Amino acid sequence: MKRMSKKAWQSVALGLALSLGMYAATPTEAAAAQKPLAIEEQGSFTVGGTL
Repeated sequence: MKRMSKKAWQSVALGLALSLGMYAATPTEAAAAQKPLAIEEQGSFTVGGTL
């Protein structure tokens, strides 16, 4: 059996990491069931500048 080169192993590892990252980033049913974020107060502030 032929041995895989270092570059081939890096490609396999990158593909696996991307696949796992996409799987972990998908929302689960529990996360989707949470209430939406509601903003109670909204304000503003400025730093420097002129009118």
